[in-house]
Amino acid sequence: MPIGIVALVAARVVLAETTAERQEHRSLDVAGALTVTGGLVSLVLGIVQTESHGWDSWQVLGPVALAVGLLAAFVWIEARVAKAPLMPLGVFRSRSLTGANVVILFVGASFFAMWYFLSLYMQTVLEFSPLKTGVLFLPIVVMIIIGAQIAARTVPRLGPRPLLIGGAFAAAVGMWWLSGIRPDGTFVGDVLGPGLLITFGLGIAFTPVALAATSGVARKDAGLASGLLNTTRQIGGSVGLAALATIAADRARASAVSSGLGSSQAARRAALTAGYGRAFAVGAIVAGLAAVSGFLVPGQRRSGAAEPAVVPAEAREASVSEP
Repeated sequence: MPIGIVALVAARVVLAETTAERQEHRSLDVAGALTVTGGLVSLVLGIVQTESHGWDSWQVLGPVALAVGLLAAFVWIEARVAKAPLMPLGVFRSRSLTGANVVILFVGASFFAMWYFLSLYMQTVLEFSPLKTGVLFLPIVVMIIIGAQIAARTVPRLGPRPLLIGGAFAAAVGMWWLSGIRPDGTFVGDVLGPGLLITFGLGIAFTPVALAATSGVARKDAGLASGLLNTTRQIGGSVGLAALATIAADRARASAVSSGLGSSQAARRAALTAGYGRAFAVGAIVAGLAAVSGFLVPGQRRSGAAEPAVVPAEAREASVSEP
């Protein structure tokens, strides 16, 4: 919060007012903001509740039903009511923007959870300290930067689609590799290789997905497209983490019961590893869906000379940020 306050004050002092391309009055879409926020919060709550209640319980079905109603209301408000919609539905006529959002939804659902479970595995099973875990993450994170640099230099020649598909597929392979983690594993033997492959794939995919989203709309809607892409990524991450955490907890609980080893430290590590491994396996499937969704993005048009692609600022920022 203090950082946000400082940023707000600095923005008022430093940033200059710009002249908008459209001069019409812009009203605040309060109803749209409230319904979409409430719907997403309710959806995540319902999924999280499955960890302690069955899928057919009112604790789960109630929030999920409320989420469906609120999100349906949001779509209706954006289409029929709002004078200045928070998310004009017309932007989805762009195949490039729509495809990019589908890809980033699956990417967020898979890879937000990857950082979470990998950190837990290293600390609760391998018994590394938080500081050691953070330091060991450094070479893995650097691969995002390397992948992003390669993507930025390659996307003008190939277009976004091949990089999206290849990057997401590489990350899916890495996630599947991680599903084989062992209770008595090591960082080098169980984490480093798949971690490097996953983050390299992320770096390859992040720049072209942002480029596909922003280049698929008119210039005046580029800010909207960028914000929508980031929101979709956050939604995928929230829902994906809630779902995969539930899957991991269920698997760990079942493993602990079936092992018959009691509550020993070895049994606890084995149960946790089984849960994390299951989450990585399901995450790999979700990442594979991201790769398949890359085919929704149009291929680069072939003309006499390839038109140079300008990588937007939001693409460069997304490519080096940890999801």
